[in-house]
Amino acid sequence: MTHVAQNSTVQANGINIHYQVSGSGSPLILLHGGTATHEEWNDFLPAFTPHFTVYAPDSRGHGKTDNPDGVLSYPQMADDVAAFIAALKIDQPIVLGFSDGGQIALELGLRHPGVARALVISGSFYKMTSTYFEGLKSWGISQSMDFDAMQQYSPDWVEYLKSA
Repeated sequence: MTHVAQNSTVQANGINIHYQVSGSGSPLILLHGGTATHEEWNDFLPAFTPHFTVYAPDSRGHGKTDNPDGVLSYPQMADDVAAFIAALKIDQPIVLGFSDGGQIALELGLRHPGVARALVISGSFYKMTSTYFEGLKSWGISQSMDFDAMQQYSPDWVEYLKSA
């Protein structure tokens, strides 16, 4: 691989996943946060690309990756990452996820053990605690959540929050 970023698309898990690849060395997959794209990692590429072949996909429904069903869930996006790894025949990458990307990486480890050599998780929670909800409040998100209203938009997310 060259150090110059190349954009491509691969079909995996029934969707077209857009990604950027650059660098050379052991495989490293970067999973961006919610509402972002693979470009969230651009400032970090100079540190990674001399040591790793870096794959930075856009998550389902983000950037140029499609989402034909219009539904998002962390388990589904973890399955997308596992299928992405298989489609590109990437052998046990390190998977680094930030925020929603970290949640996806956690799910990847739970749902697809052994696919990743290591998981690096940042800005994510294994359990939704009062600290998590205090953080949401500090961002201006209401201190109470109307799970019934949220149910129509993201039933998987609501079930996850209720079980946490």
